Amino acid sequence: MGDRPKRIPECNNFKKTGFCRFGARCKFSHIIDKPDIIQELFSELEISKKPSSSVKVGLDSEKQKELRQFLRSYIPNEKQGVIQEHEYDDYEDDVSSDDELTEEEKNREHEKVLEDKYQHIPDSVFKRKFLQNIVGNFRASKGIPRDIPCALERNATLDFNLKTKLTDQMQNSPGYKRMMQVRSQLPVFESKDYILDMIKENQVVVISGETGSGKTTQVAQYILDDFILNNRGSVCHIVCTQPRRISAVSVAQRVADERGERCGESVGYQIRLDKQLPRKQGSILFCTTGILLQWLHSDPGLSHVTHVLIDEIHERNMDTDFVMTVIREVLPQRKDLKVILMSATLNAEQFADYFYKCPIITVPGKLYPVEKYYLEDIISMTGYVKMKQRKPRPRQDASYNQFSDMIVPYVLSLRHKFGEVVIDQLLQPDSEALNLELYQELIEHICENEGPGAILVFLPGWDQISNLCRMLSSSSFFSIIGVPKQASEDRDELEFENDEEAEKREIKILTGNKDRQFLILPLHSKMPTVNQSQVFDPPPPGVRKIIISTNIAETSITINDVVYIIDSGKMKVKSYDAEKNVSVLQDQWVSKANAVQRRGRAGRVQRGKCYHMYTKARERLFDDFPTPEILRTRLEELILTIKLLELGKVATILNRIMDSPNPKTVNLSLKLLETLRALDGDENLTPLGFHLAKLPLEPHIAKMIILGAIFSCVDPILSLAACLSFKEPFFMPLGQDKEVMAKKIIISKGNKSDHLVLAEAFRLWEEVKNKKEARKFCWDNFLSMATFRDLRKLKIEFAEYLHEMGFLKSKNSKDESANTNSKNFSVLKAVICAGLYPNVAIVERVQRFTLSGKLEVVVRTPEDGNVKLHRSSINESQLSFESPYLVYHSKMKSSHIFLHDATMVSSLPLILFSHKVYYDPTGKVIRVNDDIAFHCAKDLATLVQELRQEVQKVLDTLVMEPGTVDWASNDQKTKILRAAAELITSEDTTQQKTENDVKEGAKKRK
Repeated sequence: MGDRPKRIPECNNFKKTGFCRFGARCKFSHIIDKPDIIQELFSELEISKKPSSSVKVGLDSEKQKELRQFLRSYIPNEKQGVIQEHEYDDYEDDVSSDDELTEEEKNREHEKVLEDKYQHIPDSVFKRKFLQNIVGNFRASKGIPRDIPCALERNATLDFNLKTKLTDQMQNSPGYKRMMQVRSQLPVFESKDYILDMIKENQVVVISGETGSGKTTQVAQYILDDFILNNRGSVCHIVCTQPRRISAVSVAQRVADERGERCGESVGYQIRLDKQLPRKQGSILFCTTGILLQWLHSDPGLSHVTHVLIDEIHERNMDTDFVMTVIREVLPQRKDLKVILMSATLNAEQFADYFYKCPIITVPGKLYPVEKYYLEDIISMTGYVKMKQRKPRPRQDASYNQFSDMIVPYVLSLRHKFGEVVIDQLLQPDSEALNLELYQELIEHICENEGPGAILVFLPGWDQISNLCRMLSSSSFFSIIGVPKQASEDRDELEFENDEEAEKREIKILTGNKDRQFLILPLHSKMPTVNQSQVFDPPPPGVRKIIISTNIAETSITINDVVYIIDSGKMKVKSYDAEKNVSVLQDQWVSKANAVQRRGRAGRVQRGKCYHMYTKARERLFDDFPTPEILRTRLEELILTIKLLELGKVATILNRIMDSPNPKTVNLSLKLLETLRALDGDENLTPLGFHLAKLPLEPHIAKMIILGAIFSCVDPILSLAACLSFKEPFFMPLGQDKEVMAKKIIISKGNKSDHLVLAEAFRLWEEVKNKKEARKFCWDNFLSMATFRDLRKLKIEFAEYLHEMGFLKSKNSKDESANTNSKNFSVLKAVICAGLYPNVAIVERVQRFTLSGKLEVVVRTPEDGNVKLHRSSINESQLSFESPYLVYHSKMKSSHIFLHDATMVSSLPLILFSHKVYYDPTGKVIRVNDDIAFHCAKDLATLVQELRQEVQKVLDTLVMEPGTVDWASNDQKTKILRAAAELITSEDTTQQKTENDVKEGAKKRK
């Protein structure tokens, strides 16, 4: 006899309290008493253990009867009760084994099997493109080559005109000659002929240049001018990628100025939400790396491009690494394509080796000497002494031990150089903390004791930037001039901190007296481009410019008047922990390479100074180079891009990247895409996945907007998608958390949904955006008008995508026919649920702390155990929940695991829109996953199964045959969608009524 299976002991914590902080990782068993739903579709779901807190949610018996009659009216009798939910299964290998078949014939049979899998889809443009993609991926996996010639055609007239204009400028234009005089002083100019020769002789070249060498602005011009002067300008189109929007725009504008033009002639740029394209031939286009990836979707061989310049490759962001891999794959098919990789002098050999040991051209930089100061020097020169606090208890954690091991020997070596005050400050465990008071002291010290020149401060994130701006504005050393009247009344720091429009037009000059004036400018990647551009403009005479920035100012951009650098040594890094399947956002120390780049921002026009806000001992512990982004992030969007570009098997391509990602991360991302029904089990795109891959959004949000179009609630869903993919319009000034939350709760209209708050705020702003009260509306509700403007551009872009894909009749997201259900919050929440699944959390209970009286919503996820709602969520302070289920946009680990942007959803959306549901053999249990299951009568279970089956079939059909849904029609598909919407609404209404009855009963008892 075999051994009996070992019985796993029951978890005492879970048994007593109903929750366990270890969740699915607990080594003991969690036995869950599932709620019974015999009388209603879904019945009592306990949110807390108190009987009075249990609520009824679901459909009454009359609704059940209507649903049965509705489903029976069109489901053939022989199919009733038989659940055949459509799945995208792996295709079976039915290829003939005939040894006489050639390899090409075998491949064609494989392709036929793939095509037959979707033979049920009617012929359409979508079907042909979709099948072409499936077959293209198969061919790529087999290594079948493609030959892609350059599509640019020689135009003799254009060649003549371009040469005539350039020659005339060189000979007769004083402005062009002045610019040429400046350009000729750049270090890269001495290598001009050598660079051109190497590019002609090699398909790939690495140009390694120090900061200030001129490689970013000059190399593309050398290539273009060489083509033009040799009567070949019409067959030259150069694309130069930049890692950031601000870099692409500023470099394009600088290059256009040097050529005596405006952007839009021989030079242009394209970034998301903004573009000024040059002519198609004889031109240079600067763009973000993401834009180039989008072009590769429609033109895999870049057939209209002759040269690709990839700048700042040493930053190792994921898009740049992936573009290099794709370009390397394209090179054998485009033997006439030239690739120029441009890097700082750091680690250039690694990139050359990756491109088969291509040649490296090293260009020296042009920098004035930069003096370096460290924390010990800064404390000494400013005389700053941190206020003494009660001595904390000694910490024995790893970080403290590391700090102690580092600092004690170093401080002992400094005793002969610095006094006891400095030594004492350095020995404090929090001496390396980001202390904005010390930054303020240092800025004031520079302004009082150093010569003219702009100050550039590097801080990790927007919170620190806005806080330092506020501190400077309220300092006795500075005072505000020109503050808007409304700001000066009660919340003068509010607009300064967060309203980008105010930063642009009103909060500019800060002054202590008539002889000392300052221009303070924050700089962050998510600020509007028009605001970012101000940092390049020279300040008025007698005004010192102070730029407070993230690492956006570290590379690519050049601010010529910067003389002083204040380097925090920190950067905000988002990473992904594959073992715990959670994203982590935290401030981290920079690498030595980052520190060198930051220091290099000074000394462009004269001798500079760099103040590092960390000790020299800490710098010795820095990594040499930053960790490549691809090793610390999720990969779903990248995988969809790989499939859309027809590059073949995911693992094969990812293994070809310079630093291959963790296989566990790859597998988790593949699994999630299968759960979203974007990939089948053999890594092929599904029809839905084909759509998702074409949208410049994370897959969850992309799926949401497609379903928003199908369920005719497109406008609020696009508003939400814009906020989730960019940033929300709310801001939270220091000390006003409660005021902001109060406004959010008003806007929520009683819905326990952060997502609906965003959509509703957007709707309210759009109603007044062209009226005088728009600014007051934003001010009163802690909303940023400038952010709304950027979000509206995104909405327009998303609507255009949906229109091009066939899901919208017009590009107008407010078209009435596309918004039948836009005021139905129940349907909106269901669409949000369908998009965000499997991101589901379960509310265990709401508890109140006895002493403080503070409420805490106890929430868990199956994989993490106990988690917390972020403090910005309106659900974080709710007294009760009608349903225990929350869908959330993201979870982030910092001090705890926090859920961001959560919406309470009822049971029916989870059953209808989850990846799969499992049915007990007895027919009495419907299970969504291990933590979400419902007991019900057998006939009721069959009813729910049939509804889910029909809804999924309709959605599959509408995705496979993209088209608009007419919600006013009576065709079968619309009837099913309408029935689902009505049932979801009915369940929500029942829940709300029950909750209201419970509250009313509680009031009466009091």
